Amino acid sequence: MNLPPDLIAAPVLGAGISLLMMMGLLRRPNLLVDRPNQRSLHVQPVPRTGGIAVVAGCLGSAALLLPAYQVFCLLALLIALVSLVDDWRRLSPLPRFGAQALIAAAFSFYVLGYSSIAETVFLILSIVWVANLFNFMDGSDGLAGGMAVIGFCCYALGAWMGGDQYLALLCGTFAAATLPFLVANFHPARIFMGDI
Repeated sequence: MNLPPDLIAAPVLGAGISLLMMMGLLRRPNLLVDRPNQRSLHVQPVPRTGGIAVVAGCLGSAALLLPAYQVFCLLALLIALVSLVDDWRRLSPLPRFGAQALIAAAFSFYVLGYSSIAETVFLILSIVWVANLFNFMDGSDGLAGGMAVIGFCCYALGAWMGGDQYLALLCGTFAAATLPFLVANFHPARIFMGDI
């Protein structure tokens, strides 16, 4: 890789931020607790704050060390904040989907610029769909965290093979920042991500 050494530290910083946040969140087991219901796979209440640590590690490290992705990080942070409000207050679907769609639209214009309506609509729907689909996996011990680590490692490998070292580093940072959560999310899960 021809990247500056301080940028290569992004995954280490992401994992470190996430680990410190995760240690603090695990000491607060009564914060935003997921109480089991008839659809739950767990039988004991489990905090759903792990996503805060993952987002802090991923976006904090990327925003500091990968300036080309700062707009991406800002938009991802906005989606995370909407999701955190949903974890805290249980938003009804319309405002949650509406906010996600607006943020996804901003992202599509940032990424695609001026493009066809079909491409824009497809990207917006894809972002909203994937964000919500991922949330459904969270209640299964190790599933959401495992999928994130495996998925972002594969994205990093694909980006590296495709010659995009910065995207590979960003994806590697996301995988590394998810690892501390995954360790605490293995069966029996001590923490869930929550919608964030």
